[in-house]
Amino acid sequence: MVIRVIGKKTGGVNMIKKVISVVIAICLMFISTIGSSIQPIYAASSARINPDDMLTVLNDITVAGQSWENIGFDSEDIANIMQMQRKDDSYYASLNTDIARLSVETVETKALENAIAGQGYIQSYAQNGNPPATPQEQNERMQYVTQVALERYGNTYNTADFNKYVLYLYMSHYIDNPNYTKESPGFDNIYAYVITSDDITAYENFIAQSKFSMFSTNLVNFMDEFKSAVNNSSDILTAVDEGKVISINTANAIYGLSTFDPEKTASRAKLIVTSFKDHYESTASVNELLNAMYVDLEPEDVSQQYIDACVTGFLGVLAGTTLFGFGMSISLCYYNVYANLYDKAKLTALHYSLSGRVAIRLDELIGG
Repeated sequence: MVIRVIGKKTGGVNMIKKVISVVIAICLMFISTIGSSIQPIYAASSARINPDDMLTVLNDITVAGQSWENIGFDSEDIANIMQMQRKDDSYYASLNTDIARLSVETVETKALENAIAGQGYIQSYAQNGNPPATPQEQNERMQYVTQVALERYGNTYNTADFNKYVLYLYMSHYIDNPNYTKESPGFDNIYAYVITSDDITAYENFIAQSKFSMFSTNLVNFMDEFKSAVNNSSDILTAVDEGKVISINTANAIYGLSTFDPEKTASRAKLIVTSFKDHYESTASVNELLNAMYVDLEPEDVSQQYIDACVTGFLGVLAGTTLFGFGMSISLCYYNVYANLYDKAKLTALHYSLSGRVAIRLDELIGG
């Protein structure tokens, strides 16, 4: 719309200014309404991912990871193991009975899950980049930005770009938002639901220059895996739930061993992880893997029963779905490790450029 000023009458100019002000105000109100009224328009479609299912998956994976942590393992180590290549079914054949037993949810399983849910969280890292207060809050963030991506960038769903938009939206809402608080996130104030080419450039530069790249890679991989399984979502939910139960029951099995010693769990876990990674890919059967690990750990204070219980748990989860590893990396691992890996100077530089990019977001919204 072009407004022409005819003549030099001051009253006419003032009237025009008022009209322009009203138009801008209406536009801003309309834009704010769009941003704050995101609805799950794709949730009912079997062809697209359901953010509620994603939340269930991530919460189950978080509990599984915490179960391993309770017996001394680092969640990052478990995530790495769960991302290893799944082998042919014959590899796991000798463990089928044991894995089936671990997959059964018992009263003891539920008791430990409830105990894990009641555990508190200690944040030992600096509050840079708005890290989540709990792993579950991180999972809720993922659910939210995925829904935003479906709403605004659903036209890219069948491309790799969609996975990237989920990543960019996570950054625009929670990392590139210096005034964020959980009570007053301020998403609409910075049009966080809009991703421009300038945002993409800024975010890719930030990712390339910081350790945040670990999170970004795993998030994109998780979205790709989750999307590829969308037509079998019930199977994925079942597989992840079984992985959670296996993890909890593995922890209970370790607790029940006569050689269990809380003071030694962390050192034993490191030894088991190292030996497992050294031999898993090169062995042709579980028995060959276990025998190699027995030899490795014979000089250490780790019994064969202890090794058997942990390896059965590893393989029981790994045999189900590789989604576990990527999911753990963007939920529990992010909470534990990645949120402390921001470079403060680069984060400050990102925030410094925000005001200019917010203006471009608004321009893109108004311009369509």
